This record gives sequence, C-alpha cells and structure tokens, in this order.
Amino acid sequence: MLRVAERPPLAGLWPYAFLLLLIPLSAPLLEALRWLDSGICAQLPTHTLRPGGVALPLCARNTGIYTGAALAFGVLRAQGRQRSMLPPPPHFIALLLALVALMAVDGLNSVAADLALPHLYAPTNALRLATGLGAGMALALLLAPVIARARFGAADPRPPLVHLRDVLPCLGAAVPAYIVVRSVAPWTLYPVAFLSNAGLLAMLAGLNSIALSALAGLARSPNRFVFRTGGAPAALTLLCLTELALLAGMKALLLGPGMAA
Repeated sequence: MLRVAERPPLAGLWPYAFLLLLIPLSAPLLEALRWLDSGICAQLPTHTLRPGGVALPLCARNTGIYTGAALAFGVLRAQGRQRSMLPPPPHFIALLLALVALMAVDGLNSVAADLALPHLYAPTNALRLATGLGAGMALALLLAPVIARARFGAADPRPPLVHLRDVLPCLGAAVPAYIVVRSVAPWTLYPVAFLSNAGLLAMLAGLNSIALSALAGLARSPNRFVFRTGGAPAALTLLCLTELALLAGMKALLLGPGMAA
C-alpha cells in the first residue's frame, strides 16, 4: 500500500499567507503590487479590469492566468496531491495543452486587433480573463509534477490527475472565480489582487525550485533537493520578490514610467 509522507495541513500555502498578512496595508500594498507586476505585465488600461473603478495590478489575461494557477495549486493541496511527481496521462496532457493553445490564439487575435491588423473577432477582457484562467490552471497542473520532483524528490509516485472526476474540483473552482472576477464588484478588488499575485508567487517559486534543483544536480550536490528545509518559504519569497523588483526596475529604466492603469 502506497504511503505518502505527511505534511502539516497548512504547509505550502505560504504565497497566500504572505499576501493575506499584508491586508491591513491594502491600499499601499496595491500600489506596490502594481509596480512589482509591471515587469511581467504590460498593464494596458484597455486590457485591465477595474473593480469599483480601481485597476487591478495585472491585466485581465494575467489576472486569469495567475488566479487559475493559484486555484489549481490549492485544489492539488486539498486533494493531497501537491507532491505528485508523475505527469498526467496523455489525454489529460492534450486537454491541458489545448487550454494553453486557446489562450495563445486569443492573445494573437488581441495583438492583431491592437495593431489594426485583420483579426478573427473583437477581443474583450471577458475572453482574456476566461482563456487566461483556463491556461493558468493548465500550466499549473502541467508544472506541478516537475515542481514536486524538484522540491521533494520521488515522494509521491502518482500523477496529479488520473480520472475525469479529478478535473471537477478545478472546474468547480474556475467557474465561480470567473464570475466573481468578471463582476468587477468593488469588494473583489483586494481579494482578486492578492489571489492573482499569490498565484504569480507560487508559479515563480515553482520555476525557481526547478532551476535551483537542476543547478544542484549539475553541480553534483548531495543536497539536490534544496528546498526541503523549514526556511524554504522565506528564501523563496525573498527570491521571487527580488526577481520581480529587478524586472520592474529594468522595465522602468528601459521604457520609462509605465502607463497609468
């Protein structure tokens, strides 16, 4: 009988907790997030949702992508599959790649429209959000086994998705999330801003874990799985925030102050 190493039930939720602890600083934090996100998001005013008339830190598509990623990682944790290190079955991979391709098609169509080139249909923020949400969940589910192997080794020899019913929790999270974000109700401003940035932090932390594990492997380090210690969340948080700040600073130096969203 397969036994999976136990972890504290709230372990791994550090991207969410880190941002939620800063809610009392909500207004200044929103400006800080807007600046940090500027390095990875164009933040075009016409492409940005505005709950209560205030622009989110990320454009509609990126809000969808990183909200979807946050929800997918949350679903895996709720299912106890955050350490699953095998890839999904081929039919699930095809489905997930189709969701990413759908976002790519909508993105290319949107770029063509912005450049006044022939395009298939009129782009909207509703479509940007919807395709981003699906692609974000898909990317998180595709990357999750690689991240798990990088962080924990062969701790849980299962794929994150096995049966069709395993997709239902993701769908159950995506539909209400889309409705809430799309509503642009004033009360959604901070929850959506924080959740999407938690997804951004989680995705970036996962990619950093993969890169650092690969580097440790190339260096033949005996401590290949470098983020198994209790201090890993703090180290990852600092690394992610530093990377975002560097990207934002480089963009400001090269292009000047960004357009006000």
